[in-house]
Amino acid sequence: MDSKFKAVLKTALLFAITSLCLFWYPLRHHSGFSDVFSALEMLFLQPQTQWILFIWMAVWCASFIFLTFSLNDLLLLGLLLMAVLMYAADYATACQTTFALTLLTGITLGKMARLFLSRSYQYHVVLCFVVLLAATSWCHLDMTNGFYPSYHGPRWMGLWNNPNTYGMLMGAGFILSICLLVEQCRPLLLFAYCLAAGLTGLGLLFSCSRGAWCGVVFAVLYMGTVRWKELYYWIVPIGLFAILAAVLFFWNFQTDRWYLKRLDLNRPSCQNRIAAWKGAVQIIRDHPWRGVGWNMTGRVYENHYSPPADGGAAIVTNDYLMLGTELGLPGLLCFMAYVGLALKGESRKQKAETLEQVGIRNSEFGIKTACRAGALVLLVSFWFNSGLFNLPTAMVSWVLLELGAVKSAQARVAGSGSG
Repeated sequence: MDSKFKAVLKTALLFAITSLCLFWYPLRHHSGFSDVFSALEMLFLQPQTQWILFIWMAVWCASFIFLTFSLNDLLLLGLLLMAVLMYAADYATACQTTFALTLLTGITLGKMARLFLSRSYQYHVVLCFVVLLAATSWCHLDMTNGFYPSYHGPRWMGLWNNPNTYGMLMGAGFILSICLLVEQCRPLLLFAYCLAAGLTGLGLLFSCSRGAWCGVVFAVLYMGTVRWKELYYWIVPIGLFAILAAVLFFWNFQTDRWYLKRLDLNRPSCQNRIAAWKGAVQIIRDHPWRGVGWNMTGRVYENHYSPPADGGAAIVTNDYLMLGTELGLPGLLCFMAYVGLALKGESRKQKAETLEQVGIRNSEFGIKTACRAGALVLLVSFWFNSGLFNLPTAMVSWVLLELGAVKSAQARVAGSGSG
């Protein structure tokens, strides 16, 4: 079979799987697919069968890690070891949600993308994400038919069941569009990327997701420091000062306009999160080595750490502290260290050596920057909004993180091997 055809087939397979994960919720509620997807969800949540799916996914994940192994993967293996051990030790509670299975699925898809895609095809995956998110940014399910059991209000939610999920995805799409835009010179593509950035940007704005907004701010700062490294020492302080000024200005800001109320950080939704952060840190302090187990953080917080009235559920919105409380401090540190190394860019010396050795054009480094910036939107948002254990956002974050972590020389070898 022709090597180029194999590469196209791999890309198409990855695109089909990621599209299924991205649009699971609307497909779940579509009249033509609801029965099939309802049966699959029941299968995922059945204690008699979930462990089989978990083991099957773990085998695939281990295989992809072996085939793409680097020293950084030792940290990822540490995280997976903690996840599997805690899943096996407390299976009765772990199987009540799909959190563990979703984490494993996201990592597997990320490693699959890293293995399957040569340098030239990484651009097509980023482009597909931009097209899918821009094309669906103004599509909204009918709220009158019970599609949104968790929220009813003026915020946009698109095809998902939570405005924060929608906001995070639109933020990632916006940043990816901007990254493609700045590397493009053709007028038609410039217009297309501007349109995509406008559509996803409006979706991000009207989602009113504060976590997604923060993620985009950090991604823009990252893009600025990568493209204009000499501006680093004044862009970052000015950006942080602007954020602090906005927080102080809108603290206790009294208004009847709902979109300005989102900027008041003294509201219960914000204060409950802050109280939950404190409670999560206390749980990690009391259970540092093995955590409290999958799906146990909410119960422990409610029963032993005195959350605010009607504020106990806020603890699940911070994915980093959820990892720390459920898998212990070693699992959290492994995850954060792996993410930090994956986001770390090549030095100018390394980049120049790679350019000299394999002749990669400067514009081709833009895809890596786009993937890292898009992943950064979601990773920052995960501090404020639950997304690491939500299939659409988890899948996008892991795929972009792994594609952005591919070294230039490695990508060149993969590209030559794929024809």
